[in-house]
Amino acid sequence: MTNVDVSVFILSNRAWFGAGDALSSVYQTSESQRRAIPMDIVDGDHSTCIRIPMIGQHPQELNIRLDGNGTLSTLSLRGNGIQCNEDHVVAMSGLTNNCYGESKLCTLAEGTDECRVTCSVQINSDEFSVMVSLSAIDDTEAGLCEVVF
Repeated sequence: MTNVDVSVFILSNRAWFGAGDALSSVYQTSESQRRAIPMDIVDGDHSTCIRIPMIGQHPQELNIRLDGNGTLSTLSLRGNGIQCNEDHVVAMSGLTNNCYGESKLCTLAEGTDECRVTCSVQINSDEFSVMVSLSAIDDTEAGLCEVVF
C-alpha cells in the first residue's frame, strides 16, 4: 500500500507519545545524535531508528500504535536485529473503534531484511488501527527503522 496517511504513537511507562514527541533515551540508538521520535519509523529514512529495549530492561518492549486511513492487510517492519517470531513481535488489529475493544492477532512471516505482518481483519475498509509490540533478547542495538505499507 502506498500514500497511506498514518498516525504513529508510542506507549511507554503508561504515557502515549505522538509523532514528534521526544522519547526516553532508552529508545535512542548509539548512532543517533538526537533522541528518537515516533515519526522516525515512517519517515522513509532507514538511518533514523528507534531502539528496541531488551528483555529485562525497563521498559521491556517497544509498543507502537499505527492508525490510518485506507485499507491495510500487510505491513513490513524493517530494522536491525528484529527477531521475527511471536516471542519478540506481537501485532494486533483492532476489531472495534473502541480503544479497549476486541483485537485479533496478526500473523508474522520473515522476509528478506524485514518482518512481514499480515492482519486479515480490520474495523472497516476506510481506516485501520494496528498495535505492534517488539522486544529484543540481548543488548544487540536492535532497532526499528521503518514501517512500510
